[in-house]
Amino acid sequence: MVRFPALLLLLCLLALGAAPARAAQAPVPGGWPYATLQLGMRDAEGGAGALRDLAPLGLRYHYLSGGANTGSGWTSWTKGDGSFVPAFIADSVDHGMTPVFSLYQLRETRPGRDMEEVAGFRANWGSTTTMRSWFTDLRLALQRMGSTGARTVLHVEPDLWGYLQRDARDDDPTTVTVAVGRTGLAELRGLPDTAAGLAQAVVRLRDRYARNVLLGYHLSVWGSGDDVTASDSSDPRVDELAAKSSTFLRRLGARWDLLFAEFADRDNGYRRVRDGDGGASVWTDADFRRHARFIGHVGAATGLRTVLWQTPLGNSTLDDTPGRYRDNRVEWLLGPGGGERRRQYLDAGVLAILFGKAFSDATCACDDDGDGRPDDGGVFARLARGYVQRGATPLPGATGRPSAATPVRTSRPRLRIRSAPRVRTVRRGRTLKVDVRVTASSTALTTVVAQLYQPGGRTPLRQHAFRAQRLRGRIARRYVATFRIPRTARTGTWRVKVGVFDPDWQTLWGWQPEGGRVTVR
Repeated sequence: MVRFPALLLLLCLLALGAAPARAAQAPVPGGWPYATLQLGMRDAEGGAGALRDLAPLGLRYHYLSGGANTGSGWTSWTKGDGSFVPAFIADSVDHGMTPVFSLYQLRETRPGRDMEEVAGFRANWGSTTTMRSWFTDLRLALQRMGSTGARTVLHVEPDLWGYLQRDARDDDPTTVTVAVGRTGLAELRGLPDTAAGLAQAVVRLRDRYARNVLLGYHLSVWGSGDDVTASDSSDPRVDELAAKSSTFLRRLGARWDLLFAEFADRDNGYRRVRDGDGGASVWTDADFRRHARFIGHVGAATGLRTVLWQTPLGNSTLDDTPGRYRDNRVEWLLGPGGGERRRQYLDAGVLAILFGKAFSDATCACDDDGDGRPDDGGVFARLARGYVQRGATPLPGATGRPSAATPVRTSRPRLRIRSAPRVRTVRRGRTLKVDVRVTASSTALTTVVAQLYQPGGRTPLRQHAFRAQRLRGRIARRYVATFRIPRTARTGTWRVKVGVFDPDWQTLWGWQPEGGRVTVR
């Protein structure tokens, strides 16, 4: 007969065993510029000013795509010769955002681009000439990123690593043949012709040409052979799949800085209406919990934090027509109760959430249809602004690995702040530029924020933040804040105010309430 104390102990142990495991936090990577959970969005070339007006986001991303040997890839954009990359970086930095690039080239490179997807990837990664083109393309991207000196994130080839893992025997990347050393590039001499060699080559090129770049490995939730997001896997099964993905990543023998992971590549409504799935793709609380569990276990096993990428932008107010498909992730993460829901992802090591569409007619928070209003009804912008204004959530353990950068003082300096609009009058629907000049008494890392107030307004209608700004003692730093005046804006006298905050945008260090006035007509 089991005595009561022993029975009680047994029940407690069983309960503990059934509780979801909480993975240990990986360190924040050295050089990651934020100590709070950041939001970001996919954006077009030259769109940083409009994106900043939409919401105070910390990150902005764009694909680098088109194929490495097609003549129409990203290297031909803007003025050619890779000029798109430094232009996108400069636009991002000028508007206080960190640029993120998603390199998606191998699938769109010849000859594989004209084949079924899996066969196309295999044909390309096994071809010496194709991989030579791919590595040359990657080298140019890193050279252009490195030339700017600005902190940049490069997310390397979503989908590729999932297919490589599926082809690997026992999750061993050295069992998959990939043309690396045999491509003949001098920088890759001595590297093995395997999937592991591919990862090591990416890191070697980054280390040589772009130390300012953080490298992101794409964690495919289906790479282990069972899609965690499309099945109701038990917790032990989720942990087993996470262990397989972690093993593959560790065996690559390359030190990445970040993981990138996605929820889905399209809105739930898109899948229901266009793909005919009958609503099966709508996520429940249990789906989010499994997803976070998987990410957390991989992050803890590999020592990497995670960026959630290409999060669908649909919401419950939409009508499931092209460009306006429903989804529940924006409201689940940022709506009422979002704080507790975000916590499970913070506990899993997530440090940023990037929103964006993967298909041309999926939902966007931008104005793709040109009617003067966000296609999602403005829901994302409203919720994102609310998240920042209430105070972005601090990252657990945001101390990070030591950065190679010179430490910068973050104590409060004495400040002189001046600003002035470039024009006295501006029409509704037009752009207003404001010149800002900030001088600090000593070197400090800050966030500089220019705000625009409509007549009678007590809170800013628009604001333009310059994050991670390094002010040097007694040297004036100049900025240009760009505001898009709404077509429906109130006419009258608008006011500009400028604040200088600590790096996390939590503590006000300096304030200029009379930063200039402009008449809106």
